[in-house]
Amino acid sequence: MRLRNNLNALFAYSRSEIRGIIILILIICVLLFVRYEIRSRAEPLILDEQEYTHQINNTYNTNRPESDSIISMYNSNSLTTDPNTATYHELVTVGFSSEISNRIIKYRETGGCFNSTDDLLKVYGFDRQKLEVLRKHIIIKSARKSIYPGNESITKCELIEINSADTAEFMQLAGIGKVLSARIIKYRSVLGGFYNTKQLIEVFGIDDSLYTTISNRLIADTLAIQKININLADFNDLKAHPYITYNQAKAILSYRRIMGQFNQVNELLKFNLLSEENYLKVLPYLSF
Repeated sequence: MRLRNNLNALFAYSRSEIRGIIILILIICVLLFVRYEIRSRAEPLILDEQEYTHQINNTYNTNRPESDSIISMYNSNSLTTDPNTATYHELVTVGFSSEISNRIIKYRETGGCFNSTDDLLKVYGFDRQKLEVLRKHIIIKSARKSIYPGNESITKCELIEINSADTAEFMQLAGIGKVLSARIIKYRSVLGGFYNTKQLIEVFGIDDSLYTTISNRLIADTLAIQKININLADFNDLKAHPYITYNQAKAILSYRRIMGQFNQVNELLKFNLLSEENYLKVLPYLSF
């Protein structure tokens, strides 16, 4: 009897309480139904996304060594770009990382250009391994045959003739600012012009690394060289040249006083007036 009384007391709800329980049960049923519908509609989308991702992974090699590259899902084997003209978006699309893309654009803005695919190695942080992966996407579209010896091809990037260029032209080169431009022109004036572009390394502030970066944009017109007539030049003219020392200038004048005029330039070497090294360096600047 006690158990029966307890059960009766437990389920002895008022009419309003029973109504509340029924409403609660209906709400729970509706929520469960809605949840079921949402999941059933979402499942095909998830499966489609997984399948699409799988197809993308099969289309492109996801084991590329350049793990920092942002590869666009629209990338394809036939997509190419010219690093001399490509926008940031185009560079990223073919596989360049965001950082490298920005450096390529900055390199161009400072006057740099790419005459060949391998020139991309000049961009800091871009190594040969990454270049080989992306080589098929890179094309120098504006390349054309060069009329200048030693330059097999040039792009629309303008070549700079170092014996006539002014400060503004030199500043178009990557790594060459106002100070270096002024030094180049001052040294060119003292030297009498450049017969080889590599002579720029003799300018303070230009090292091998910087020269390598800008060398593909340089040419030297040797016809512009100002020569020294060794039969007419005085002491000041001779010693002012960077390749002729004070003692060598005196030796040349002494020879002229004793032997008369030079008949051949190689007499400077024959009579030990210049060392072989100095003779070879100064030879393009001498006449008689």
